[in-house]
Amino acid sequence: RTTMISALRRVATRPHAIQRPRRNFSVFDWWRENVIKPIHGARIKLPDVLGVPAATYMQFVYPVPVVVGGYYVMQWAIGRSHASIGPRGERLRERP
Repeated sequence: RTTMISALRRVATRPHAIQRPRRNFSVFDWWRENVIKPIHGARIKLPDVLGVPAATYMQFVYPVPVVVGGYYVMQWAIGRSHASIGPRGERLRERP
């Protein structure tokens, strides 16, 4: 944990020169150069957990929010479907 904190301090204190706008300047260009690249360029050494290398456990950590989020989105969609057409499609057979 102390190595992560020291790495974050190093990244935070590193001076970033704000680049001058080019001729076809866009807000997205500025954002990419001054925000995205420094964040993606930062390297934080993760410690091994219970003897498992960081690269191995991160292969499982990254997809977890996507899977959990997808599950809840699917449950929401099923609930909306049941509210709209009924649990077994009973409302599809009704005439308006």
